[in-house]
Amino acid sequence: MTPPRFDQARSVAEPTDRMPVAGMRWARTGVRVASAAFDALAFAFLFVVFIVGLYALWDAQAVYGSASAPRWQAFMPTPESQESYDELVAANPDVVGWLDIYGTHINYPLVQGETDSKYLNRDAKGAYSLTGSLFLDSSNARDFTDFNTVIYGHHLDCEAMFGEIGEFANPSFFASREFGTLFVGTGPYAGMTFGLHILGFLPADAYDGAVYRPGVVGASEQEAYLEHLRSLMTCSRTVQVVPSDGDRILLLSTCSDAATNARSILVVKVESEVHEDTFKEEVRIGVGIDLPEGWLSFPWTGWAALLALLALLVGVILRQLARRHAKKRERRVEGKHFSS
Repeated sequence: MTPPRFDQARSVAEPTDRMPVAGMRWARTGVRVASAAFDALAFAFLFVVFIVGLYALWDAQAVYGSASAPRWQAFMPTPESQESYDELVAANPDVVGWLDIYGTHINYPLVQGETDSKYLNRDAKGAYSLTGSLFLDSSNARDFTDFNTVIYGHHLDCEAMFGEIGEFANPSFFASREFGTLFVGTGPYAGMTFGLHILGFLPADAYDGAVYRPGVVGASEQEAYLEHLRSLMTCSRTVQVVPSDGDRILLLSTCSDAATNARSILVVKVESEVHEDTFKEEVRIGVGIDLPEGWLSFPWTGWAALLALLALLVGVILRQLARRHAKKRERRVEGKHFSS
């Protein structure tokens, strides 16, 4: 047999030499497609996670915002007028008064339901709210004529409702805050504002019947009850309370982080003298920019999540551009190789 010429041998071998190159191209293309699909899925997953997280943050902010004291300030009775407060009572007859503790965010309407559970998840207007309201024990007189009235409220970390009661366990915090006011909306004292004088702070158990005794009757029983409270106080000040003279006290009770059944209680005396609120800030009026409600109060974690999402998006775009650039460069190199 006549052996093939050199140029014939080259033409026969050439397709065989190029087959591995074509396979490598297909392999690289498959890797690129798989990588792009993985990036797309990962980005979509992270995007959904961030959206869900942002919604959760927004929802939490909305819940806490509904419990913030400034939301209710429009209804607060003042020495000049209580018309707005009357409007709140007209919307919800369970509103019985107003509580203000100087130097804290505790500045809310007080309500009382037929049961103690009614206002655990309702606001002062009666609408559903996870943060609830500040409410009197259902067995107390709604006109604050009992010797001791127990008022409950949720402990919220955002300093809403009774979130700051636990702070009174700190001696310096306790020493710097001494007064408040109680507005009574019904009964013989209707329309009157009384001063509040903080007696002390005490930890308690939710099932301690010796502490949670609303409406103690009898001067001797009242004296013994008061002495028992004083014996439990971890922070206190000398304030005279004489039950036989008609003196009254309030117990502001909320949950504590110490244990499941642990409670924090602030005991205050109701007085005729109203002290000046030295913590009240002057309202400053000036030129500003109108922003959507809640815009600046959006949680900083929400802004951090938005920035992280933006950084992720920019990173994915830059990565895709880099891959395209690398792909073009590979094609140029391969073109030079085969042309040579």
